Amino acid sequence: MPELPKAGFSLGWVFDTSPADVTLVSILNFLYYKGVDAVEFCFNLTRLRHFSLFLTEELIKRIERFDYVSLHLPDIIGEADDELTIEVIKRAVSLKRRFRVDMVVIHPDSVKDWDSLENLARESLLPVAIEFPMNKNKEKGRKLEELRAVCERYFHFNYVLDVQHAYENDKSGELAICSARLMGSRLAHLHVSGQTQSSSHSYLFRADNRAEIKRVIKDPSLSGVLRISEGEFKCCDYQVAKELKCLKEKQ
Repeated sequence: MPELPKAGFSLGWVFDTSPADVTLVSILNFLYYKGVDAVEFCFNLTRLRHFSLFLTEELIKRIERFDYVSLHLPDIIGEADDELTIEVIKRAVSLKRRFRVDMVVIHPDSVKDWDSLENLARESLLPVAIEFPMNKNKEKGRKLEELRAVCERYFHFNYVLDVQHAYENDKSGELAICSARLMGSRLAHLHVSGQTQSSSHSYLFRADNRAEIKRVIKDPSLSGVLRISEGEFKCCDYQVAKELKCLKEKQ
C-alpha cells in the first residue's frame, strides 16, 4: 500500500485564538496524537520576540516529536543590513539553537537585495525557504519569471509553494505546476488552503475550490511533498481530523 503523504498545520492561530487555559504544550500533544506529522510556527514580530519566553524544556520536547518543524518569519525581511531584518534572522538562529528547525520560511515581496540575503542565510546556517507565489493583492512575487530569476541564480534557498495563492493568480493550475517544476528538489513543503465566500485561507476540506486545489497537489510533481495546512482553524477534534484526512488523501 502506498505511503500517505506527510501533513501538518500552521500554528499562527495559536497565538490569537486559544483560550487562556489552553497551553501550547497541550495543543502540540493534541496534534501529535491525532497523527499530525509537521508544525509551522507563524510569527509576526511581536510573537517572534516573545516566543523564547515560552520555551520550557517540556515544550521543546513536544516540538521535536514532530517529523518536521518550520518557522514562518515576519513579512519584514528587506535590506540585509536593515536593523529589523538582522533582528529577525538573529532570533530565528536563536530558536534553531534551542530546538530542531527544518525550514525557515520568508516572503519574497519585501526582499530588496537577494545577494545579501543569501549571504546572510548562508552565514547564519539557516535553512531558508522562499514562499511563492504571493497572493493576488501583492505587487511582487506573483509571476513565474520572478521565481525563475531567483531559482536560477541563488542556490542556497529552498522553496515553499502556496497552492491557494497560485490558484488566486491562475485558476488553471498551470502556475502551481510550473512553479513546482522550477523549484525541483529544493521544494521543501506546500502551504495548502482554499477559499470560501468569507475567507481566502479556509480549511481545504470545506473550501469552495477544494477540487481544484486537490487536483494540483495530486500532480505527480507534488504528490510526495509535505503538506502544511494554512487554513485558519481552532484546535478542535472535528476540524483537525477532517483537514488531516483531506490533506493526506491520495485519491
